[in-house]
Amino acid sequence: MGKPQESNTGQFCALPAPVLPAPAPQPAQRQLISRRKEIAAMLHVRIDLIALIPHSFQSQNAPEPA
Repeated sequence: MGKPQESNTGQFCALPAPVLPAPAPQPAQRQLISRRKEIAAMLHVRIDLIALIPHSFQSQNAPEPA
């Protein structure tokens, strides 16, 4: 009698597993996509600013310090 109970518990454990993750990733992916877009926009702005900094320093500091 103990063997069929073990197989039954295995079946019960297998049923809820695919049900829980199915609805969760949909809103999570939307949040991740929106966050990635925001982060990408911020990174592009920072990269643009960093690219402009060396040019301004090169023009101001033409003579190199000894």
